[in-house]
Parts: sequence; structure tokens; C-alpha cells
Amino acid sequence: MTLRSDDEIATLFTQAHTEGRSLTPLGSDYTPRDLDHAYAIQALRGRSVSIGAYKMGLGSKAGMAGAGLSAPAVAWVSDAQLAENGAQLPRPSWRSVIVEVEVAYRLKRDIAPSETVAAADAVDGAFLAIELVASRLDKGAAEGVNAFVADNIGCYALIIGEELPGGLSAEVSGEGTLDHDGAAVAPGLVGDKRVEPVVAIEQFLAVARERGLVLKAGQYVTTGSISTPWELNGTGALVGRLGDKSVSVTLV
Repeated sequence: MTLRSDDEIATLFTQAHTEGRSLTPLGSDYTPRDLDHAYAIQALRGRSVSIGAYKMGLGSKAGMAGAGLSAPAVAWVSDAQLAENGAQLPRPSWRSVIVEVEVAYRLKRDIAPSETVAAADAVDGAFLAIELVASRLDKGAAEGVNAFVADNIGCYALIIGEELPGGLSAEVSGEGTLDHDGAAVAPGLVGDKRVEPVVAIEQFLAVARERGLVLKAGQYVTTGSISTPWELNGTGALVGRLGDKSVSVTLV
């Protein structure tokens, strides 16, 4: 089957996001041929939106190994997908949502793709966050990393919670946990399944440089799950915790 044009592929994914529907099944004619092509589709889609953050996915040692990646996948998050702590959001209509507690860093200055910048010179704040993942692909990452990257790694919303004191030096090695309607539902990740946020932000800057991303002061970079990803097929109040800091969102 002949592969569709980049514009046609980007339009299909964009329409699915705008209309709130799944891409089931995604035909081979709409599946990016490789990772470079997937990032090209993602970049094409991003030209028409205001980018408020970036997310990382498949970034743990186990995640990268399972996906056959040498570096974490990254994707933009639009301003419209960013939410404040305590927000109420509609649940996705096309599928259940995966809830992840994460650490997000805020960029303190613009960074051009030509620059090599260490995280210490790029970050001015660390925050606890919840990412809601609801891929438009029926099987999410299992449908193939190329399609998953073109789908912005399944991001539905990113909620920025309380600030973690210390910026890049913030204590982020503790257990990140998740509660749903007051009950504990997801413990912290450990070992090769856990993302190390300080390592991840350095990896992000390297991938951003390689992929030609133009980074702006005030954008957030969420580094991947520190809690066991938890599937919610419904509504309710979600609270992520790390030490004495928290982040919350309610799906209605």
C-alpha cells in the first residue's frame, strides 16, 4: 500500500485529536515509515499550535529497551493541554486514560537547536505533575513506536502541581504515588522501570538538539512516570504525591 503524504498523515492525527476520536485501525498507508519520519509528522502538526510544554515517553531503561530506542521519545504538549493544579477536566470520550505521576522542569531561557546546554543552565524550577495519557491509537505504544511518536506519545493533558524546592537539585528520588477518590491505587516505580528525572532532563536536551526543537523560556518538560501507570475507565479525583508535595486533577 502506498504511503500517504506527510500532510495527509499529519492531518489525520490532528483531526483525531481535535474531534476526540480514535484511529482504529491505523492503516499502513498512514503509519510513519521510521522514527525520523514520525518526528517529521509530529513537527508538521506542531506548526499550528502554541507549545506550552514537552513530554518524554518510554524513557526508563526498561521502556527504551522494550521499544528498541537509544533515547527517550519526546513530544510537544500544547497550551490547551496544560492545566493548573486542582483542575477539572472532561474524561476522554474515546478510551480509558492512563494516569502517571511525574516530575516536570521549567525552562528558564530560550534554547536554540544549535546550542549545547546543560540542565543546570536550562532549568529554574521543578514541579510535581500528573500526565493523562489517552492515545488515539487503539493499542497505544504497542501499535508501534513510530505511530506512537506521531500521536505525540498519547498525551491528553498535563497538570502542573506544587513546586519542588531546589530546582534541578530538588529531591526527586522518593516514591511517587497516586490516589483515586482518596484510595491509594498506584505505588512508585523502582529499578529499571523508573525514570530518573535529573538524568531524563539531560536526555531531553540532547534529543531536542538532535531533533531541532526550538525551546522557549517558561515551557515545561515532564520527564516520565515515577509512579506505576494506572488505568482509569471512569471519573474521579486524582492526587499524586512525592514527599509532602502533591498535584491533583478531577476527571468529570
